[in-house]
Amino acid sequence: MINANILIIDDSIVVAEFLKNVLEQEGHTVVTTNNGRNFLELIKEYCIDIILLDIVMPEIDGFEVLGILKNSEETREIPVIMITGLTSAMEVKKALDLGAMDFIRKSAEQIEITARINSALKLKHKQDQLLLNAQTDPLTQLYNKQYFNVSFQKLINERTAHPAGIALIVIDCDHFKSINDRFGHTFGDDVLCDVANAIKKSTKRKDIACRFGGEEFIAILPDVTTFQACSVAERIRKNIEKIPYLPPNETTVTVSCGVGHTVGDDNKTSLQVVNEADMALYAAKRNGRNRTVLFDDSVANFSADTA
Repeated sequence: MINANILIIDDSIVVAEFLKNVLEQEGHTVVTTNNGRNFLELIKEYCIDIILLDIVMPEIDGFEVLGILKNSEETREIPVIMITGLTSAMEVKKALDLGAMDFIRKSAEQIEITARINSALKLKHKQDQLLLNAQTDPLTQLYNKQYFNVSFQKLINERTAHPAGIALIVIDCDHFKSINDRFGHTFGDDVLCDVANAIKKSTKRKDIACRFGGEEFIAILPDVTTFQACSVAERIRKNIEKIPYLPPNETTVTVSCGVGHTVGDDNKTSLQVVNEADMALYAAKRNGRNRTVLFDDSVANFSADTA
């Protein structure tokens, strides 16, 4: 059984409580509201997995709520099951056209309600898994380049919501080819997984860690200063350097880190920030590897001189 967080939006307290009791008996966590005004806050607060939505409500009807849900990037993938007393064919068509997954009649028996909810949850679980697979690097289980591109652009578009700025750390394994040549590609893959785990453990939950390709990784840090970003980069670098490999002292894996940064009033594009982090990474490589470099005027001037 898939346990879920379920939101019931119904102006009838009797119906809402009946559905709540039925679903809680199945092990679900259920939140109810009797109006369509605060549903977005509840979805965010309780990480809602599925919504049961009444069609007829006094202030805002279910069709309007459904339209809001399906037009929002943050909520459009949440399955919505309409609950209603009298359902015409036109109401069914309208709800399905707007993106509803199914209907539950208020007169439905408990076995039908649980069956429809469980069917919707199984479908959502499969969709979530497909989406995760499309966004995830199969080797390291970090997000992939495609997910990075979408997520970073979204953050750049909303940068005013992050007053300290948004940082980008580009992380590249030093002399990785020699590791593969000396110990084999299987060992090299293990190293990449270890590096990925170290990056994940060195960053916060709100941060986004990605495998950019090959032995290169990227971490997106929302709402951090340049000082904080460099501190995180150094934590990543040191944690990777401390990874133990057997036999002792035969090999040490190190990384070089380049840090780019943008704040709300600098109007940098996502590509500019990526390029600046890349230039800082190349500076770290030039200066001996196994170090962190923040992009600044000296890095920019050197890159321009050698272009």
